[in-house]
Amino acid sequence: MIEKDDYPAMNERQNALLQSWSDNAKPKADTAGYAIANQPYVPEPPPKPKHWYESKTIWFNAIVVAVGLATSATPALEQYMSAEMYGVIASFVAFINAVLRLATGQPIKKGGA
Repeated sequence: MIEKDDYPAMNERQNALLQSWSDNAKPKADTAGYAIANQPYVPEPPPKPKHWYESKTIWFNAIVVAVGLATSATPALEQYMSAEMYGVIASFVAFINAVLRLATGQPIKKGGA
């Protein structure tokens, strides 16, 4: 265990942090990002769920499906789509889905309510 005398140059805030860690308590941070000693750890509340129609990821994927169906249903459009073009489009869709997933901050409501 680290003792206060081991590092005499530490300030009181750092000493309080070390003490709270040595007590096996998870410290709660103040507005400056420093831990507050002898405070219980309070996790952030989960984000409020949103409706499915508020999801950019779902809308993007719905548009991709619609374009894919339109391309398959219209033989005149198929002549413009080579195998390489399908590969590029699939890579683009995967990349955009990953970006949208990283930007996701809220879950979607279950049950349609």
